[in-house]
Amino acid sequence: MKYVGLLVLIALTLGSGWLQGRMTHRWGNRADFAPLVKRLDTLEAAAEAVGNWQREDSQELAQLAADELQCKGYKNYTYRHTLTGQHVSMALLLGPPGPTSVHVPEICYSSTNHTQLGDTEATSVEGEDGVSHQFWRLAFRHNESSGGRLSVYYAWSDGGPFEAPSQPRLTYGGRDYLYKIQLAANVMPGAEEDEADPVREFLKEFLPVVSQALVPPEGQPTP
Repeated sequence: MKYVGLLVLIALTLGSGWLQGRMTHRWGNRADFAPLVKRLDTLEAAAEAVGNWQREDSQELAQLAADELQCKGYKNYTYRHTLTGQHVSMALLLGPPGPTSVHVPEICYSSTNHTQLGDTEATSVEGEDGVSHQFWRLAFRHNESSGGRLSVYYAWSDGGPFEAPSQPRLTYGGRDYLYKIQLAANVMPGAEEDEADPVREFLKEFLPVVSQALVPPEGQPTP
């Protein structure tokens, strides 16, 4: 029996090592990222204006973050609502599923002088095209600011609708590539939890546009 246990342990070790290597593309990229990046670049023109939201600027992703995430392509924009003046920041990343799935705002914001308010909750957002997407939603306050809260949404996609799995590393472990979207906006002091949330309002108009820039898995139709 001890040999059986030893064989099981070896199998588990080799299996976890194989899965880790597959998710991080340790043995080379299985996906050809060139066409995926090319499709992602269509957002430059397609998403310059989304409804009443106007893109104000595009930011470079810090090289340290790009290296850590093994990022192959990204779009990092800030939008302003032309009527209300509210701002929403949007980052869309493309890369191998391992590193793309593990970096979440609960860790990032907490390490930059923010405190999370309440629990992270799953929420559905339906785009104006009628397609429903799932996001994780949470809120922060800056430890040195007396202003309102920061509303943050994030989710992943393998080319289809965005999803919010509880274990994204396992959910997307067998994929060749993965997209992650993260958005944030300041919510005015005193606003109710679901009242005047700029991120939700932005997503309703943005989701149909961004879906056109994602490459679905082989065998699935383009959105």
